[in-house]
Amino acid sequence: MPDPKPDPKRRGILEIVVVDVDRRPVPDALIRIAGVRPENAGPGHFLAHDMPPGTVEIVVEAAEMAFYQRVVEVLPGRNRIDVVLATPDLPSFKRRGGRVPFRSPDDVLAVATRGQDGARELAVWAAQRDLRVDHPHGPTLAVVHVDPSALVELSAAIRALSGVRNVGRLVNPGPRGTGMLTDRVVVQSVPDAKEETVRAAVDAAGASLSRRLVLQDRWVVTVRHPDGFGVLEAAERLELQKAIVSAEPDIAFTYETDAINPTDRLYASQWHLARVGAPGAWQRLRDANPVGVNPGDPADRTFGAADTVIGVMDTGVESVTGAGGVVTAAHPEFQGTVTDGQSKVVQFFDFGAMVANNDDPAAAFGDGYHGTACAGVAAAKANNASVTPGEQEGGSGAAPNCRILAVQGVNPIAETEFSDIYLWMAGIDPGSPDPAFPAQLAHGADVITNSWGGYNPATWPISALMDSTFTQVADDGRGGLGTLMFFSTGNGSSDDFWTLRPFAAHARTFGIAAVTNGDVKAGYSNWGDGVDLAAPSSGGTVGITTTTLLGAGTLAGHTGGGLEYIDNFGGTSSATPLVSGVAALLLSMDPTLTEAEARTILTRTAERVDYSNTDTDGRWRDNDGDGVNEYSWWYGFGMINAERAVCVTRNTISVDPTVAFIDVPEHEPTLMPVTIRVHGWRPRTFTVTNGPTTTTGPAGSFVLHLGPSATWPGSFECAEDQLHIWLRYTGTVAGDAALGNVTITCVETGEQFVVSLSANTVARVKTALVLSLDRSGSMNDPAGDGRLKIQLVRDSAAVVPLLADHGTGLGAVRWDTDADLAGAMAVQDAGPEVGGTGRFDLASFVANHATNVFGLTAIGDAVEAAQTLLDGSAGYDAQAMVVLTDGNETASKYLSQLTPDQLHSRIYAIGVGTAENIQPASLATLTGQRNGYLLMTGAMDTDDWFLLTKYFQQILAGVTNTEIVVDPQGVLAPGTIVRIPFPVNETDREIDVILHSPAPFLVDLRVQAPDGQIISSGLANGPGARFVSGPGTSFYRLVLPSPIVGPQDPTQSWHALLELNRKRWLEWLKETEQTGVGSIVHGLRYAVTTQARSSLRMDAAVTQSGREPGATAWLRASLTEYGRPLTGPARVIAEVTRPDGSGFGVPLASSPGAQFDGSFLVTTSGVWRIAIRATGDTSYGAPFAREALRTVVAWPGGNRPGPTNDPVGDLVECVCRGGVLDPGRAREWGLDLEALCRCLRHAAGRDKHDH
Repeated sequence: MPDPKPDPKRRGILEIVVVDVDRRPVPDALIRIAGVRPENAGPGHFLAHDMPPGTVEIVVEAAEMAFYQRVVEVLPGRNRIDVVLATPDLPSFKRRGGRVPFRSPDDVLAVATRGQDGARELAVWAAQRDLRVDHPHGPTLAVVHVDPSALVELSAAIRALSGVRNVGRLVNPGPRGTGMLTDRVVVQSVPDAKEETVRAAVDAAGASLSRRLVLQDRWVVTVRHPDGFGVLEAAERLELQKAIVSAEPDIAFTYETDAINPTDRLYASQWHLARVGAPGAWQRLRDANPVGVNPGDPADRTFGAADTVIGVMDTGVESVTGAGGVVTAAHPEFQGTVTDGQSKVVQFFDFGAMVANNDDPAAAFGDGYHGTACAGVAAAKANNASVTPGEQEGGSGAAPNCRILAVQGVNPIAETEFSDIYLWMAGIDPGSPDPAFPAQLAHGADVITNSWGGYNPATWPISALMDSTFTQVADDGRGGLGTLMFFSTGNGSSDDFWTLRPFAAHARTFGIAAVTNGDVKAGYSNWGDGVDLAAPSSGGTVGITTTTLLGAGTLAGHTGGGLEYIDNFGGTSSATPLVSGVAALLLSMDPTLTEAEARTILTRTAERVDYSNTDTDGRWRDNDGDGVNEYSWWYGFGMINAERAVCVTRNTISVDPTVAFIDVPEHEPTLMPVTIRVHGWRPRTFTVTNGPTTTTGPAGSFVLHLGPSATWPGSFECAEDQLHIWLRYTGTVAGDAALGNVTITCVETGEQFVVSLSANTVARVKTALVLSLDRSGSMNDPAGDGRLKIQLVRDSAAVVPLLADHGTGLGAVRWDTDADLAGAMAVQDAGPEVGGTGRFDLASFVANHATNVFGLTAIGDAVEAAQTLLDGSAGYDAQAMVVLTDGNETASKYLSQLTPDQLHSRIYAIGVGTAENIQPASLATLTGQRNGYLLMTGAMDTDDWFLLTKYFQQILAGVTNTEIVVDPQGVLAPGTIVRIPFPVNETDREIDVILHSPAPFLVDLRVQAPDGQIISSGLANGPGARFVSGPGTSFYRLVLPSPIVGPQDPTQSWHALLELNRKRWLEWLKETEQTGVGSIVHGLRYAVTTQARSSLRMDAAVTQSGREPGATAWLRASLTEYGRPLTGPARVIAEVTRPDGSGFGVPLASSPGAQFDGSFLVTTSGVWRIAIRATGDTSYGAPFAREALRTVVAWPGGNRPGPTNDPVGDLVECVCRGGVLDPGRAREWGLDLEALCRCLRHAAGRDKHDH
C-alpha cells in the first residue's frame, strides 16, 4: 500500500514493478541501483529496502526490450515505481518522469464526436470517401479505417468537422477499450511562473497556450500540428524549455461499466443493505438527531443528512426535460425533495452534449441504464409513497435522504476533461474556457462514486495531471475538508488491478472490490495491493435490486407500475455506490470529517470477511507490523460495515455531575473518580481547569490524585468507554462533612463540566476479637521446638494484646471438654498501647493459660463460647474469633452440631500439630464458610520458634485491616548491626516495626528514615510515634508522614536496625545457663515484621479441591489501591514449603483487575506452608511489598466428614471427669482412676489425641 504520510525519520522502500506493453510481468528484468541489490519479490516485482531519502537513478533492462533509465525520488516509507518495457520500435509518452511505450496501429484513427449528432456527421463524411467507420466502444467514439500513408492528411480533415471533439492515434487498443492521443499536452511549469513566461516557452516549442489549470503550476497546451505523433514530438520540445518541468500528452480513454448482468433471474431483495448493517446505521443516525427533531423533519438525519451530496459520475441518471425546459428525474426514486425541501437531484449535466440534463443516457455507453442503477444503490429514496394507495415505492439506497449530483460523462474522455469534471463536481472551479461548461456549484459533492471504470491501460502509469487532480479534490473539496472519491476495481477477475484501474489504485481514492452474499470474493472482482474496501454484490446466489431506466427493468416498484427496477445488477459497479452511500451516512453523522479521517473510519471499521483463507493473494496479512493481519489483496481492509462506521463516527462526551465520598472512616484516604463517558474515534483530552475546591467543611478536603488530566485515544469499536480523573478524600473526624466542586474541560471542544463534590466521615470500624484457647490434656505434649505446647501458646498469643489497635475489643475463653465461660474474659477495648485495660487483662489471661490434663477436645464448645462472648459485646462494628486447638474433635459439642444461625462472626483457626493428629476437615470448612481461614503448624522444630507468633499476628492484621509488609528472621550475633530494608509509600498512613525475640530487651531496635535520620525509643514518645516493649516482642508504631524526622521519599527504603547489647547479652547468657534454659552460643534468634495500615491491600485466598494427597491447591491474590484494582506494575509469587521442609516457588499469573492466580499439586500428606508475596509499584510509582501466610493440609481420609454426636463417648467422659467416681475413694480401693479412664476412652475411641 502507498504510504501517504511517511515518517521523515524512516528510510524508504523502493518497489519497482516491471511489465511489458501488454501489462504482463517481465520476470527476467535486471534492476540496477548504485550500491543496492533489489530483492526479487515475484514475477516483475522488485524491492529495494532501507533506501535513504533522496534521489537515485534506476536502470532496468530485459532481453529484446528497450533500455529504461530514470531518476526517482525516494521518500521515507513505501515508494512505487511502474516500469513499462517494450521493443525499441514502439512509440512512447512520458508519465511522471518515466517513459511509457504503447501500441498504435497506423491504419486507424480514433475520433471523439460531440454526441450522436457528431457521430452522424462523421458517418456521412466517411461514406462520401468510402471509409469504414466502427463504434466498438460506444456511439461517440468512432474508429475510422484509413490508408497509413494518408493518416496525417485525413486526421486534419476530420478535425475540421464541427461535430468532432478530437482526432488522434489509438493508444493500446483492445476489445475492452482504448486510449487515444489528443491535440493537447498538460505541462508543469517551474513554481510560480508567470503566464507570459509560460506562453513564451510554449510558443518556442511550436504550440499554443490554451488555459491555466487551477491545479498548482499546471497548464494546458494545444499542439498546432498534432496529427500522427505530432503531439508526442511537441511534448518532447516543451520539456526542453527552461520554464517547463514536465510535459505529458493529454490522452483520452474509453469507459466500460463494471456491472455483471446474469441471464438468469435472481431472488429480488435488497439483502445487501442488511448485510452491511444499513438499518443499524440509520438507527444510529436517528438516535443522534438533535432534541426535538422527529423522523421526517427537515433536520432528520435518519436516512442521511439532506445537505449531503453524492456525485454519480456515470452514464447519467435518466432525466426528462419538460415544458419550459424544466428538467426532472425520470425515475420516481429520484423525484421530489428530501426532508429539508430541496430537490433530490442537485443538478443534471451531460458533459458529452454539454447540456444540463441526462435525457439521453445511452449516448454515453450501451443502453445507458448503468448510471441510474448505481444512483439507486447509493441513494434511492426510502419510505416514498407510490401512486398506488397504501404502497411505498420500490426499494432503498444506502443513503436515501442524501441528494444526488447526476453527471453523464464523455466517452471517450480526455484527462483534462476528466480533471475538469472532477474538480467541478467537488465544488472547485476548474476555470474551463468552454462557455457551455456549467457554473461552479454552490455545494459540491461530498462523495463521488464512479463505477464507469474506464478501460485505462493507456492512462497507466497515472499522469501528473490526474495525480494532482485527485490530490486537490481530496484536499480542497467540501470547503477544504476533502471530497471522498470511490472507484470500482473492475470485473476482469485479474490481479492486474493497478494497470486496469489506476484511478481506483490511487492513494487518495478508494478502490472498491466485490464480495458475494456468501461473504467471499466475487469471482470477477479484480484484486491487488491497493484495493481499499469491499462490498456485497452479485456473483453468489442473488444479485442486487436497484433502479433502472423507465420500462427497461424486470420488476415493478408498486402494483400496476412500470418495470423500473432490476434484481440482477452487480459487479464492482454495484459495490462502489453502496460504499459511497455508506460514506455519505458517515458525513451525515459528522460533516466536519476530513477525507483522511473518513478514510480511517471506513477502513478501521470494515469487517474482515473470509479471514481464514490461505490464498497467496487473498490471505490476510500484516501490513503495518502490529501483529494483526488487517489487509487482503482481495478485500482491502475488509467489507464495509455501515452500522459500526456510523456508530464510531458519532463522538459524544458526558461527565457524571456528582462525586460522593460516602461514610469514609476516620484518617483513611479514599479515592473516587470523576467519570467521563466517551464514545467515538476522535481522541480527547480532559483536564481540570478549576478546583477541586472545598466550599463547606475542612479546607482542602478534596485533592487530585494522579494528576489533573485524562486522555482518550479514540476507539473504532461501537461502544461507550469511561475515563477517570481521580480525587482523594481523607476522613477527618467522625461527623464531619464537606462540599465542593471541580471543573473539567475538554481541550479539543472547549466544553466545560462542573462536578459537585460531597463527603462525610464516620468512625473507624471497631472489631471485637475473642481468643478461644485449647487447654485439653495434649497441650502438655512437646511442641517440637523445645517448649511444651501450652508454653508455646502462652508465648505466641501474647502478641495479640501487645499489637492490637487501641479500639479493638479483646476477649478470651479457655476450653477442653467444655468451655469455661465462667472464667472467660469479657470483650473490652484494648486501650492505649501502654496501660490499656483490655491489653493488660488479655495478657494476664494468656500468661495464666494452663492445661487440664483430663480435658478432651470439644471444638464445637470452643466456637460456641467465643460467639457467646462476642454476642455479649457492645459498640463494635465487626466480630471475629480465633480458635486454637492441637487435637481432633474427641468430645461434643462437635462442629457438626452447630447451626448456621448461631454463628455470625469471622472465624479463624490455628492448629498446633500435624494434619494426621488434628484432622481439621470440619474446622477448615467452617473457617472458609465464615470468611476466615485455617493455619496449621505441622511438625515443628527450633527453626519454627516464631511460627505461631506470626500466625497470631497474621490473623490480627487481617481483623484490623493491617497489611504485612516484610517478615524476615535470623540470628543476631554480638557486635553486628543488622539492617532490614522495607518499603513505605504514600498509601501507608501508619507503620509498625516489630521485633520478635525470646529476649527483646537485649536488642537495641531503631528505625532509619530514607534521609538517614534515626528514630530511637527515646524519640518515640509522642502521639505520632510510640515505642512499646512486652513479652517476646517490642515495636515502634509510627504515624506517616512521621513528625519526628524530615522529608520521607516514598521511593526510598526505610530500615529496621538491630544491634545486640553486648553487656546485657552476656549477663542474660550467664543467667540462662545457670537456670538451665540452655546455652545460646551463636546469637539471639529474631524475627522482624513490618506492617502498615494502608490503602494498598492484598487479599489472599487458598482453596483445595480436596484434603487427601493428590488434591490441587488454588492460590489467588488481589491487589487494591484506595479500594480500586491496582494499576501499577506488580508481581506475586507463592513460596511453598513441603511437609519435609523442601520448597519451591509458584508465580501467580496476572489477569485484569489486578488478580493473580496459580496452583500446585498437594502430593504428600502433611502441612504445606505458603508465603504469598507481592511486590510492585503504587500508582505514583513508589515501591511496595505485601505478604500473607496460608497453609493447606492433606492426610489419608481427609475427605471424610468430621465426627458427629457420640453418646457412648459422652458417657465415658461423664464418668472420667470426676462427677461419678471420687479420686480419693478410688485410691482407697486400689483403683487407678487415670488408668481406668484411659481404658474406657480407648474402648470409646476417645484416646487418639487427648488424655
